Amino acid sequence: LGIEAAAAIKKSFPSVEITILEVAPYLLPRQLDIKGGEILSKCLSARGLNVAAGVKISAIESANAPSAGAAGGVILSDGKKIPAELLVISAGVKPNTEFASAAGIAVSRGIVVNEYLETSAANVFAAGDCAEYKGVVWGIAPAAVEQARIAASNAAASRSAKYDGTIMSNTLKVAGIDLTTEGDIVGREGIVTYENADTSRGIYKKIFLKDGVIVGSMCLGDAAAAKKISAARKTAKTLEEKEAKELIS
Repeated sequence: LGIEAAAAIKKSFPSVEITILEVAPYLLPRQLDIKGGEILSKCLSARGLNVAAGVKISAIESANAPSAGAAGGVILSDGKKIPAELLVISAGVKPNTEFASAAGIAVSRGIVVNEYLETSAANVFAAGDCAEYKGVVWGIAPAAVEQARIAASNAAASRSAKYDGTIMSNTLKVAGIDLTTEGDIVGREGIVTYENADTSRGIYKKIFLKDGVIVGSMCLGDAAAAKKISAARKTAKTLEEKEAKELIS
């Protein structure tokens, strides 16, 4: 959403200089790896959007201007100042855990749940943006829906359904650039990866295989390839190395 906001402002006011600040080491860390993030940054730069990743804002400095509250810029943790007249903050979701904590329910970043979506309190479940499972607050609609179904099932019939994380599946338009991410893209033990990067065209394709079967993929800048990879993943077919490389060629 932050990237989309920056792109929309740039489209409306082409002469305005815009810098996207990202606290993670690269853009979209849930959808891309570092190489994909770097390629996306170059694509955005070609569109007139500056990107600074791996940075933290330590202060917002007011401007000496007649309008109250006008921003003069931001000060980064390394002391660098980036001048600004307008700040747009896109910071995701932050679970409200105060009421749960006050009730004596275990909380961390979110309300801690187990594989049955049970909290530390008997017969109390948590699901959606407030829930934290194995250290992860998913903060996305598909996870909320899946967790709600499992929590409801377990509320009706004790421990009748288990939750083991949500399989990611996102198709986005990032400043007009196609991006599809599906399945497990973490690269766990036993995962074999194949990738194809064309920085000049802003294209990055990568597939993750376990025992020859596609378990995850990321595709930047090539919507047709994304559909082809997605279809191959859904067949659960075992691929030889040649077939895997042809799929992302």
